[in-house]
Amino acid sequence: MSGISFLRVIDLSETDSIRFFLQKLPVVSMRTFPKNNSFQALQFSSLTLLSLANNQLTGPLPRYIGSTLPNLKLLTLSLNQFSGHIPESFVNCSRLKIFDLSSNALTGPVPNNLGNLQNLEIISFATNPLGDENGSDLTFLTSLTNCTNLTQVLLFENHLRGVLPISIANLSTNLYWLELRTNYLTGDIPVEIGNLKNLEYLGFSENMLTGRLPDSIGKLSKLQKLYVYTNKISGNIPSSFGNLSRMLTLNLRDNFLEGTIPVSLENYSKLEGLDLSYNHLSGVIPEKLAGIDSLFRLFFASNNLTGPLPSQLGNAGNLNELDVSENKLSGKIPSSIESCVMLEYLNLSGNFFEGTIPPSFKKLRSIRVLNLAYNNLSGQIPKFLGELPLLGYLNLSETKDWSSPEGSNSCKLCCTFPSSGGGICLCCYTRRKQKKVDFLASPLEKKYQRVSYSELVHATSGFSSANVIGDGKYGTVYKGTLGSDDQVAVKAMTSALISSSCQMELEWLHASSPESQDYKNLTLLQRINIATDVALALDYLHNQCETTVLHCDLKPSNILLDNDLTAQVGDFGLAKILLAAAGESFSTDSSSICIRGTIGYVAPEYGMGGEASTQGDVYSYGILLLEMFTGKRPTDSMFTGDFNLHCFVEAALPDRVMEIIDPLLSVNIQEEVQTMRNGPRGRSSISIEKFSKYCLYRSPHLVRTSSSGKVSIAS
Repeated sequence: MSGISFLRVIDLSETDSIRFFLQKLPVVSMRTFPKNNSFQALQFSSLTLLSLANNQLTGPLPRYIGSTLPNLKLLTLSLNQFSGHIPESFVNCSRLKIFDLSSNALTGPVPNNLGNLQNLEIISFATNPLGDENGSDLTFLTSLTNCTNLTQVLLFENHLRGVLPISIANLSTNLYWLELRTNYLTGDIPVEIGNLKNLEYLGFSENMLTGRLPDSIGKLSKLQKLYVYTNKISGNIPSSFGNLSRMLTLNLRDNFLEGTIPVSLENYSKLEGLDLSYNHLSGVIPEKLAGIDSLFRLFFASNNLTGPLPSQLGNAGNLNELDVSENKLSGKIPSSIESCVMLEYLNLSGNFFEGTIPPSFKKLRSIRVLNLAYNNLSGQIPKFLGELPLLGYLNLSETKDWSSPEGSNSCKLCCTFPSSGGGICLCCYTRRKQKKVDFLASPLEKKYQRVSYSELVHATSGFSSANVIGDGKYGTVYKGTLGSDDQVAVKAMTSALISSSCQMELEWLHASSPESQDYKNLTLLQRINIATDVALALDYLHNQCETTVLHCDLKPSNILLDNDLTAQVGDFGLAKILLAAAGESFSTDSSSICIRGTIGYVAPEYGMGGEASTQGDVYSYGILLLEMFTGKRPTDSMFTGDFNLHCFVEAALPDRVMEIIDPLLSVNIQEEVQTMRNGPRGRSSISIEKFSKYCLYRSPHLVRTSSSGKVSIAS
């Protein structure tokens, strides 16, 4: 084999004499490496290219490895599991041009003698926990100024610490890619950075940099991508940034930037992505900037921007995502958005937009997420929203004056729909307790908490099975603790409808559900309030939505209680949406099974192949009521044959109600009833048991309606 001049791939995994076969080869590129040979076997003076990327190689790199490879020009050991320090002997590889140790477990400082590799063109140590915690990890950058041929420096996702040295501006003028993302860098970005005139990519994101953005960055005329997000940068965005006419992506989100958005950014004729979210920017959105036709993503969320949403947005025909949430924008939503036919994500929430939802929105046939919550919008909720083919998330919460059949009931509705054929992931209804929304308050007061993936991993102990509180077809729910005591529920989505790993952070409802042990200590009035909440939720879903939403699995475990014992209806895994106007239905694939729901709570007609209906939900609600006030589950062992919970209650009406009431209620029930009569419910004459009986009629079309039920139980 010594006569082979250019061997690309070799597999000698079953051979013990690798050294003798490979010693004189100029090129070695392996897809698999012999597991029974140590790395010391690679001692080849004639080797010029060595690629062992993407194997399962472990252990430290040999201390003298560089001394055995004097003619090496390319070395890539990426995507392995090498540990320990980077050997200083690599300095002996004086001909080395490409040096790639990325994606390993290497630790310690980066050698300061790398500047002796004067032929070096690419250096990549990314995704290694490099650093020594003494704050002087960046001294090696000064030595790299001797490498005059450098084109790429990739040092992201390390543990490098210290102040960014001014010497970084003295790196090779051939450098076009400099990335130091996700480290612990401090201090200012050196003004001299403008000397690197051939830079096309500059990344300092996810560090602890302070100070201001240097005006000199505007001298980098070839710059196409600038990432400085998630730092502590303050001051204004320099107007000189408008000179970067080749800019494709500018991401400055999550800093402390203030002032206005420079009008000079309108010069970005090729701009594809702009993210200035989570800063303190004020003023208006430059009109021409919003209308750049190459724009794909435009994010201004969580600032103090005012004025209207520019009508020039209609010129951005390629726009796919737009987020201006949590600002102080006002006026009407421009109808010109209809021209953004590629738009999939639109978030206008937390502003002061007024008027109606533009009829032109029906042309947004690609829209998947539409959030108009927390605005001053009014009028009818358009029917066409239910006809948009891909709409998977619609939030119209806390708007000023949506017209509805029952205008007196304030509600919060947040629905997550699948784009095609899947189930509703989340639908929450909350009864408001005499609370009015102050629409003059700054939307920033309602700013959403930002939580990173790593925080979610830590909060749930690495998504530990010990923290699982629910598991369903569309994901697993984990209980977690953010910070010191902020408890949350985290849903890890597993649906095939979601193209990548996704987690949702939701409110953790401490009081659990009515089936929990704590529930048994609730008073009569508290149980009536819970029953009222659920009735209002059903009425909203059945009668006040643009299209009827069926729950199909109403039971105690799907009723969640917060600290104030306000009930929220959740878990819509079997839900179904009825598009009556279109003569069709939209449901999950789960809802096509013969019996929709849980045994004991499911309507009898479902067992005979009946279609899902509002009457079926009302039947389940009736069973829920009986369980709440008798303490008996419908699946109790006492119920056999034709004798069920319904019959148990019906046999006791009307004279023996106290015999079937929950024993924990009967102790103080007379005192509670007297208190209720003297209170705001004094004129109530409702009999829970009688009302439940109406909900449970065998003929579903006689009296089972959520509308009448809501009025009766809430009276």
